[in-house]
Amino acid sequence: MKLKTPISGEFTLDNLEDAFAEALGAAPAGREPFLTRVLEDWRPGELAGVSPVDLGCVLASFWRFAQERREDAPTVRLIRARGAGGRDLKFDLLEIVQPDAPFLVDSVMGEVGEAGADVRAMFHPVTESAGARLSMIQVWLAPVGEERRAGLMERVLAAMADVHAAVNDFRPMLELLAHTIDDLEKAAP
Repeated sequence: MKLKTPISGEFTLDNLEDAFAEALGAAPAGREPFLTRVLEDWRPGELAGVSPVDLGCVLASFWRFAQERREDAPTVRLIRARGAGGRDLKFDLLEIVQPDAPFLVDSVMGEVGEAGADVRAMFHPVTESAGARLSMIQVWLAPVGEERRAGLMERVLAAMADVHAAVNDFRPMLELLAHTIDDLEKAAP
């Protein structure tokens, strides 16, 4: 599905796809759903001064980062946003790639907020990779001071570990709850 209407003035799927493919040097399979989801999350005016070419470069870097991820563990980085020609976009990017699971966005955004980071935008495309759903979260932040970067990363990694534990414990906890309810019903007066 091609978006015919420009998003935020000049942003369309066509011009973002062109910039993305040019920055990657290729037009990879799966790019259209990825870029469509980014545009669905886009809000006009949230990233002033970022052009479609700049966003295409940033997303190409994010795409490459996702290709380097570890299999089942979250891969996280906090980097400076660089646009066309390596231009400093004056934003930092918190990027997370991991197998899709519930609670990810709320957990990440809660920790980012608790850390006092100034969120400017957030994109959450979910893609397919080797038959599995892959969650890609990119949070655009006002520049994070050097003294706060490590703390932010620690908080986000701890939240991702909590999400992993909660998701892994979910099914066994439901089974335990069902067993306990059954026991209580049998023992009821």
